[in-house]
Amino acid sequence: MAEERKTGKTDNPDVVRRGERTRAEQVSGMPEGDIDDDLSLSPSTEEQLRALRLELARIKESLSHVAEGTGQLAMTQANTIRDELEEAVVRRPFTALASAALVGYLLGSRLR
Repeated sequence: MAEERKTGKTDNPDVVRRGERTRAEQVSGMPEGDIDDDLSLSPSTEEQLRALRLELARIKESLSHVAEGTGQLAMTQANTIRDELEEAVVRRPFTALASAALVGYLLGSRLR
């Protein structure tokens, strides 16, 4: 580590310092930013690319809605389970106390 600071060199091949060339630049012989600029696309290819980008944006939006709905569903189910457990404890307090004691005993003996 101290040697890296002195010499500025590292053994990690993925680290690129300022002024150094990346592997892609070394292989292609041109800077990475220029690789995409030199590709000339036909109009139909550009239209297809534009359509794919729009479709990707729609899929992204759909996935965000699905993720949001899944989170809400999980919260609703957790709240339902908590409410049912509360009702069970209120209806049968001694059974709940005995169950809690049994679980505590089993966990305590298991963790020793």
